[in-house]
Amino acid sequence: MTMGIGLKCPEGVVMLTDSMAVYKDHLAMPTPLPGTRKSSWLQPSRTNVIVSGTASEALFNERLEPDFKSAVHALWQALLAYEEEYLAQFQPGVARYLRGANDPNLQDFPHLLAGGGPNGSPQLACFKRTGTQWAGESARFAIGAWTYSWLDPRGMMAEPVPATLDECQEQAIRWARDFIAFAYDGKTSEEHAALGQMITVSFPLSLTVFDNDGNFREEEIPA
Repeated sequence: MTMGIGLKCPEGVVMLTDSMAVYKDHLAMPTPLPGTRKSSWLQPSRTNVIVSGTASEALFNERLEPDFKSAVHALWQALLAYEEEYLAQFQPGVARYLRGANDPNLQDFPHLLAGGGPNGSPQLACFKRTGTQWAGESARFAIGAWTYSWLDPRGMMAEPVPATLDECQEQAIRWARDFIAFAYDGKTSEEHAALGQMITVSFPLSLTVFDNDGNFREEEIPA
């Protein structure tokens, strides 16, 4: 359950995700890894990316395209191929279920959120199997299961996008904090594990902010 959100306003772009990764061994058995960064960089294009789905660091390192659009388009195609290959090899039952599932939200994965760019005004894009969205002057995109289980039911994605980077940052952090509290429902990770539940969102939050002057900064947001 990745939590990723990106906002674009006239001042720039804000990207936010949590830091709970899930490691899967050679038998595809999942193990939560708190404190593991979920965002990655496509270095030549200075693009920050968040993926909800199956990925490997090599996919990001292979992206040598110098421009934002070429890099994220190529990464998206690589992600689709990697996820299908991974599921076919390690989780064929899951692959068959997703192909036949009646839930369009399940069929929508993987998700890719990308922000930044080499120079000038930063860009923001969101890729899903159901379609690709490119931000204009103002936009908000979210990826991961929290979109369907929490944001959409509350109508939060339809709220106005804040006008400044500071306000975008504040809103993204507030939403993330509220969702993590909702996901844990007052229980610890150990208590959820005892109930056979795995919560895969966690602090610290990882924040990346790009402004229109070509600057960017990264920050960890504690609990």
